[in-house]
Amino acid sequence: MPDQEHRAQVSAVEIARLAGVGRAAVSNWRRRHADFPRPVGGTETSPAFSLAEVEGWLRSQGKIVELPLRERVRGRIELLRDPAGSPAAPLVPALALLLLLQRDPVARQLPAPGDDLRIAAELPAALQEQAVRTLGTEGARLLRLPALLGSTQVELCRLLAELAEERGIAHTASELVGALGETAGRQGANVPAPLAGLLAELARAAGGGTGAYLDPACGNGALLLEAVQRGATALHGQEADQDLAAVALLRLALDAPADRLVPLPFTVAAGDALRADAGPELRADAVLSRPPFNERNWGAEELGYDPRWEYGLPARAESELAWVQHALARVRAGGPAVLLLPGAVAARRSGRRIRAELLRRGALRAVAALPVGIAAPYAAALHIWVLRRPVPGEPPPVRVLLVDAGGGSASGSGALDGVLEAWTAFDGAADTDPVEQPGRYRAVPIVDLLDDETDLTPARHLPQRPADAHRTLTEAQQQLDGLLDALTPLQGSLPGHRPGADDGSHRAAPTIAELIRAGAVELPPEGEPPQPGDVVVLLGAGGRVDVQEESAGESAGGRPIAEATAPALLLRPDPTVLDPWFLAGFVEATVRTERAGGGTAVSSSFTAGAGSTTSSAALPAGSSSTLSAAASAATRRDVRRTRVPRLPLAEQASYARPFRQLAVFRRNLLEAADLGDRLTLGILSGLVDGSLAPEQ
Repeated sequence: MPDQEHRAQVSAVEIARLAGVGRAAVSNWRRRHADFPRPVGGTETSPAFSLAEVEGWLRSQGKIVELPLRERVRGRIELLRDPAGSPAAPLVPALALLLLLQRDPVARQLPAPGDDLRIAAELPAALQEQAVRTLGTEGARLLRLPALLGSTQVELCRLLAELAEERGIAHTASELVGALGETAGRQGANVPAPLAGLLAELARAAGGGTGAYLDPACGNGALLLEAVQRGATALHGQEADQDLAAVALLRLALDAPADRLVPLPFTVAAGDALRADAGPELRADAVLSRPPFNERNWGAEELGYDPRWEYGLPARAESELAWVQHALARVRAGGPAVLLLPGAVAARRSGRRIRAELLRRGALRAVAALPVGIAAPYAAALHIWVLRRPVPGEPPPVRVLLVDAGGGSASGSGALDGVLEAWTAFDGAADTDPVEQPGRYRAVPIVDLLDDETDLTPARHLPQRPADAHRTLTEAQQQLDGLLDALTPLQGSLPGHRPGADDGSHRAAPTIAELIRAGAVELPPEGEPPQPGDVVVLLGAGGRVDVQEESAGESAGGRPIAEATAPALLLRPDPTVLDPWFLAGFVEATVRTERAGGGTAVSSSFTAGAGSTTSSAALPAGSSSTLSAAASAATRRDVRRTRVPRLPLAEQASYARPFRQLAVFRRNLLEAADLGDRLTLGILSGLVDGSLAPEQ
């Protein structure tokens, strides 16, 4: 066996996850049990333990039962992840092993129990040979397979072989990639299967047929796999993250019949397609993609004179419109490009000239708004854009299809079916045929959209059916009633308080930066989803601070964290030292008062307004930022320098309760204000456009 330092190691947090307990339990085990495994690595404040020794101890104590095979595989993959590298990296050799098991039955004996050193040396050679046979030399080079396996990788290969035998190779591969999910490199790299299927079906129906498909930002290959299911004969992909590109390539190989001629008829390249296009001469029959979004550093400066910008030079803030034009440049004349984009691309002023040019020349054929939450980022609106590269000499179309699949009662698969239904009705109609379903979709004359804004947001151009408008606003009124009931009377919704000692003890308290160094607070890697008990600081959200509750995605009051798409900083307090709500209260007080009032306490600023007869004058300086974006965004520096008093847990709890109560009150207040504003606008608009009538 390899030396001790090469064995699989786990942290205290990972031990807690393995045993299904909190970190406090692990700390107690270390103190109370003399036979608990000793650290074999890490640091004094963050020790690492041998995974095998920990698992053996937990079983001997009856603290865990035998984990399911699938969970043991996932655990080994997690151990192999490098926080500084691509989250997809450990999947590459794992999927390469499944490819070997699929295509070479003789090699299935290689991961069997035996001499670890022999397996560590022989298995990589077999993986490499199979990769070259199946994917060709260039494809195998993309994988960057290791020449020697470590002990954790050898153990993972054994477990994977067992899992593949038990559940099948295709199912095992699907579970591995599914578990990777949104942690795989850039946000949006994973497109859920139903949505990916819709995009592929739209591309096929819009003229792509069964030809060659390209995805210039292919992520884990979900869209290309759906194109295969619809008969695509050739596939081309590119992805900036090399490990994620390798995952996509291996998924395509595993999806191909094992007896198909090799090398297989598809390519996946690594690299940024805007800066380093792998196929500048390619003219695919269709383009499918969910490109990166909200990128400022997409290459606007060095690509200023690129010939792809036929419809205008994209602004620095319009990376998505650069991808739109890249897609049109890489599809044949008359071929479709179907892209999943943020809803803001349809309305941002910086992109209005390019949107107008796309409409004038007939390149943009449809915009479909999807229900919120159908794909990441789950709190943001997403649109599907259907484009066609104009055919020289053909007159441009006079109408564009606008679909609002997110505004009606349908959701999920029903909404997706509605998009395809709308496209079918539009694509087969003559220019003079009416194509409309009130509140759902409409063929809009292009000339009607070419104003100063060229706003292509479907809801702006689709008046609701009267019944829908009335039902939606009635439901909103009922929701607002509930929120207002929760806010009043104030004695029940706000915590009680009394004069404090104001002894200034908190001023000498340790900062969060010091607590992190001491191990009392952990700073999870950026992009990691919050766990129950984590303090979530929403940077750029006016200093909003929440605590993740037991239900996934929920915080104070049991409601979703609506601003989940905003940059967030996670703080993971040690529950034996800090109450999460106690920590959250001090963080929010610091970032909000320092950002809005230069460090002045909120309570003291009420004194300046004493005696005023107007409610606005009685508010503290800077308090209007509570209900608006006036306050500057919270920063990581603000958070790290927050001082947190040293108090026993029981005393912390006396503060944690009102801190949580205040968070619920503020959330309800913000939601009520937003909902009230939208409700008044909705009723006003409905009365004006005729979808509502005054009650008799």
